[in-house]
Amino acid sequence: MGIAQILMGWPAIIASLILAGVGIFIYRPAYLIAACVLSLGFALYLTLLPIPAFKLLGLLLPLFLLGGALAVHRRIAWVAWLLLLPQAAITLHFGIGMLMQ
Repeated sequence: MGIAQILMGWPAIIASLILAGVGIFIYRPAYLIAACVLSLGFALYLTLLPIPAFKLLGLLLPLFLLGGALAVHRRIAWVAWLLLLPQAAITLHFGIGMLMQ
C-alpha cells in the first residue's frame, strides 16, 4: 500500500473518525485538529468528484472538524458530535457503495 493510498484512502478516513471520536470523548481539541489534517486527503477526493453536493462536502468536512475542536475547547461535546455526523455519514455512504460492488 503506497503512501498516497494511506493518506487519502480508507486508513486515513477511519483513523480520522476514530481520532475525532476519541478527542470528543476525552475533551482534547488537538485530536480533532489531527483528525482534520488526516481528513484533508478524503476532502480533496470529494472536491474532485463531478457531483456539486460532494464538492461542497469536500470543502466543509475539514471545517466541521475544526468547529468540533472549538466546541470541545468550550466543553460543548454535543455540538462536536453533531459536527462529526456529516463525515461519518459520507464515510458510511462510500463504504456501503464500495462493499456493494
